[in-house]
Formats: sequence, C-alpha cells, structure tokens
Amino acid sequence: MVNQKFIRWSGFVLLIAGILYIPGIFHPPDTPEGILYPAWIPVHAGFFIHHLLLVFGLIGLYFFIAEKAGRLGLVAFVMTLSSNVMFPTLDIVQITLYPILAKLPATQALINPKQAGMFGVMILVSVVVALIGNILFGIAIIQTRVISRWVGSLFIVGWICFFIGSGSSTLAILKPFGIILSGVGYIWGGYAIWKADDMVTNIKQT
Repeated sequence: MVNQKFIRWSGFVLLIAGILYIPGIFHPPDTPEGILYPAWIPVHAGFFIHHLLLVFGLIGLYFFIAEKAGRLGLVAFVMTLSSNVMFPTLDIVQITLYPILAKLPATQALINPKQAGMFGVMILVSVVVALIGNILFGIAIIQTRVISRWVGSLFIVGWICFFIGSGSSTLAILKPFGIILSGVGYIWGGYAIWKADDMVTNIKQT
C-alpha cells in the first residue's frame, strides 16, 4: 500500500505544479523571433519544473483515486505519466538549444518541428498520448467522485483547448485558455488531496 504521507505530499506537489504552469500563458510565439524574446527562457524554465513536479503529483493523484478508478484509471494514469516524463527533455532543449538555433539564419529551420525528424515525431506522439491520457484521467476522476468532478472536467477541457490552440493559428487563443484550465485543475486536485488527510484526522479525533 502506498504511504498516506506520500500521497498527501504529492497533493501539495501537484498544487505547486499547477501554479507554475499558469505563467505559461505568457509563452512567446513559436518563431525564431519569439524564441529570442526575454520571456522565452523563464517560461520554459517554469515548464521544466512544472513537468518534473507533475510526475510526482500525478502518482499521488492516481493512488488517491485508485481504489475506485478501475482499469480506465490505470490506463489513463500510465498514458499521462509516460507522456509527461518526456516533456522535461523537450523543455531542456527549448531552454538551451533553441535560442542558439534561432540566432543563426542557417539553423532557424531546425526549430520547425517538421524539420526535426524523429525528435519532432516523438514530440507529436507525446502530446497526443498526453491528450488522450488526460481526457481519460479526467473521466476517471469524474466517475470515481473521490474528489470534485470539476477537477476531471478541467483536465478534459483544458487539454482539448491546449491541443487545438497549439495546432491551429486561427484558434491559438485556446492555448493559454487551456493552460489556465489545466493549471486550475492541478491546483484544485492537489489541494483536495492535501486537505483530505486533515479531514480524516479531524474525524478520527472527534
């Protein structure tokens, strides 16, 4: 059985991960000019820490609902966690390598995912798996009713908006909207886990 203290602290970690995710709405354009904006590195540094913390936060969230989550919850957890593990690597590349490539006209084309070969394919696959995983995770949260169903709804709507906004220039406004919704979902879910232990303790003491 997973230690209850680990689950509780993972809730706090998930909350912090959600807070660090929301400043991503200030993400500069994914262009050579945008990469050279002063905000590019701080935003991606925040993403890097967010993704690292989210790994532990998702583990705690899953085990918090695991008893009622069934196979759907397990599949959703595996998909969400495995895709999220890939993102810190992308963050590091975007922090360290992208600004160098963006400065030189001869290498700017390499920033385009279509020119990134297998690395670009891996990014796309990771994002698609994350989308499906978060949608299924959201459904599992709603079905278990262990925490507020709104948390699951925020996971679903947030990731759909993020995915559509990332892939369509005409609907790009949906991307920051999706970041906010997902971030609030992480914060809400993490807080629910963090406070649940206090509520159980108070009940035992009365």
